[in-house]
Amino acid sequence: MVPSSVLGLVVFVLLLAPGLAYVLCHERVVPTQPHSAFRETLRVVFVSVGCLIVTSIAFAGIRSVLPEHTLDVRGLVQDPTRFAREHHVQIAWWSLAFLTVATAVGVATAHLQLSGWRLQRRGNRFVWVNRTTRAPLSSASAWDKAMHESVPHGHSAYAGAQLDDGSYISGYVASHSPIPQETENRDLLLVAPKMRMKDGTDKALPAAMTVISSRHIVRLDVTHVPPPSPQGNRPSTAEDETPATP
Repeated sequence: MVPSSVLGLVVFVLLLAPGLAYVLCHERVVPTQPHSAFRETLRVVFVSVGCLIVTSIAFAGIRSVLPEHTLDVRGLVQDPTRFAREHHVQIAWWSLAFLTVATAVGVATAHLQLSGWRLQRRGNRFVWVNRTTRAPLSSASAWDKAMHESVPHGHSAYAGAQLDDGSYISGYVASHSPIPQETENRDLLLVAPKMRMKDGTDKALPAAMTVISSRHIVRLDVTHVPPPSPQGNRPSTAEDETPATP
């Protein structure tokens, strides 16, 4: 049933928060192929319903133990208008707590699945066993992560690129394209570039900056170093330690 009022629509969207939290946590680790909007919507809805049912059971248990300190659901169902007018603050706080717990159940379920915990029988008892571990996935550009994440304060990124013709060019990173896709539009801008040819000889580049297209890059080495000195000395790179190909 589609909500017929703005308030009903807001409540409907908020009740989908547990399923949305589950899906977002799950997609950070497990790669999934694209599905139809109908299937993704059903996934969020069914997970939300499951989390809300679990939270409702927990609330019913608390209600049976502490009836005077919990929300009177029977009074709310019998006369919602009068009860909401007289206990609107209590309803607001309990609704927030209910939705928060349901969302936490969705997040906990996702983490329980992703961490690989399985209930396994050991002897005469059941124990939780962590059987698999997963590394987090990221849709961000690997270039951006290598050049900007975990960079010491005051340091810059120094990149060396192995090109498809066997040459190696390096320099301080001035900027780069943030797009993660391997397209011809992704490029790398280097300052004070140095170039080593395939035969191991160094070649001077008569330019203060150079632009490299990603379609010509075979390997990219990134080192976090202090800013360039006035003498323009470059740090050692992986190519310096690699013997030249005869």
